[in-house]
Amino acid sequence: MLGDSSSLELKSGARVGVVGGGPAGSFFSFFLLQMADVAGLNIDVDMYEPRDFSVPGSQGCNMCVGVISESLVQSLAVEGINIPGTVVQRGIDSYVMHTVRGKVTITTPLEEMRIATVMRGSGPPGQRETRWKGLDGYLLQLAVGKGAKVLRSRVVSIAWTDGRPEIHLKDGQSRRYDLLVGAMGVNTAALAAFEKMGVSYHRPGTKRPSSPN
Repeated sequence: MLGDSSSLELKSGARVGVVGGGPAGSFFSFFLLQMADVAGLNIDVDMYEPRDFSVPGSQGCNMCVGVISESLVQSLAVEGINIPGTVVQRGIDSYVMHTVRGKVTITTPLEEMRIATVMRGSGPPGQRETRWKGLDGYLLQLAVGKGAKVLRSRVVSIAWTDGRPEIHLKDGQSRRYDLLVGAMGVNTAALAAFEKMGVSYHRPGTKRPSSPN
């Protein structure tokens, strides 16, 4: 997170920018606005996510599929977030890992079948019609319901201006915030803009599996 180091307390009228509209960005925006409402604060939250998760096929996919634990689904329900069955499919009993040397099946503890699978968009590549509600789009709409604004713009750089983070967009526009949050994956190009700010964060290393001969 980037903000004025002299004071990280948000007050009414504060502007918050969130780069990334996946689960991390949506959860942050949702709970920030919920806590602000409880505290009687009026803040503005802009979420930058260039993809439209409601579009069928690869354009609306965020890595296509994902797996979450049943305990997370239950924990969210305690917070008032009840993910519908059209988003989460329960009852998966194992993972199958495919490697260059073969495949390995990993079953759930005690065979409880508590793994939940989700779509991260509106279908795999080639999908022409929406058959499933993706997790990312569902969570993003929850954040919008709390008052967040989604901007279909791509962040290309960030600079400090008068002690506040200012983002520069691909279309040439710029916006300044009291608090800026990065909620992107480690392979996202926008993450480089945060690394150039001189903050202590450095993305972890990643490695692709070798291709079979």
